[in-house]
Amino acid sequence: KLFILEDCTVSGGKRFGFYSQYATWIGHIGTSFTNSASENQLEHQWYVNICRQIFVDDCYFANGTGSGNFGMKQNSVVDALFRNCELTDLRTAISLGTNDSDYKGTGTFENPVDGDPANTNTINEGHIIYDIGDDDQCGGIRVSQIAGDTIIRNCIFDDMTIDPDYGTGTITLDNQAWTEASVYILNNVFYSNDGEDIDLGSQGVADSYAKIQVWNNILYRDTTPGSNDHFYEISDLVHQSEWNFDYNCFYWPTYSATSNKTFEVNSTYESFNSWKSTYSQDTNSIWGDPKFNDPGNDDFVLLVTSPCIDAGGTMKRSHDAIDETERPVNSVWDIGVYED
Repeated sequence: KLFILEDCTVSGGKRFGFYSQYATWIGHIGTSFTNSASENQLEHQWYVNICRQIFVDDCYFANGTGSGNFGMKQNSVVDALFRNCELTDLRTAISLGTNDSDYKGTGTFENPVDGDPANTNTINEGHIIYDIGDDDQCGGIRVSQIAGDTIIRNCIFDDMTIDPDYGTGTITLDNQAWTEASVYILNNVFYSNDGEDIDLGSQGVADSYAKIQVWNNILYRDTTPGSNDHFYEISDLVHQSEWNFDYNCFYWPTYSATSNKTFEVNSTYESFNSWKSTYSQDTNSIWGDPKFNDPGNDDFVLLVTSPCIDAGGTMKRSHDAIDETERPVNSVWDIGVYED
């Protein structure tokens, strides 16, 4: 089946702005989803369940802060590309998971009787996600119950408001249970967020065998430091051998590379330097002002003097910058969403 929704406005629905189940070939382009979830309802702007071959491009999601609300709920989706969307004023921007309560995800698209299939082979790229977060949910992207590759790249996460006591971050990885799963967090910008930028393990990732790569990201915090504000929060190191954090740029003007509390690992506060030396992660990463052009006006282009230019790691899977500049320029990757 083929379903295309292009250049439409979906507004004011009580339950879901869009819902589909057991569908193939869904395409949404240039469509706006607003006000589709009522307060205190487990409802979402856009919700697909057990669907495959999905393409969502240049859509807008806003104005939904009811309990359990997501801008996009990508549930048991297989082979999907979500790109260049704007998400704001939501409780949570994007959720990737299943409805399988025991998280086994043993079913398949053809035979979901054995349990909903896990999210498999999805890409979220080029999103601008800002002014998001309410009460006890992850602000940006929550990843759980996955298989295959899950890629988050070239996204901007700006001004997230998150309750860190709930154990979530701007990107939260939890309840992943498949040895074949891989999560790639590549060339994103995290700017001026509360809570954790990347939360790994607060809700169960210690039971996971997912391979996790966090490369070429800029993590910049200009908020007042709180007891639960960190670049990373990692609750368990059982599967540290499957993690690969590197070629990132960190900066927090209030702190230095030797200041504790910028990272929290296994309930212990760490500095950037001690995180690197103790856990052998972020070996080639840097601490310093990335020198954005005008971040106060959401311009995250790098100045020519930025230390992030030509400081990134080489990706095995090539992908363009957020403005579609082909990477790499000068044969060396930049850190962040732009390529100079």
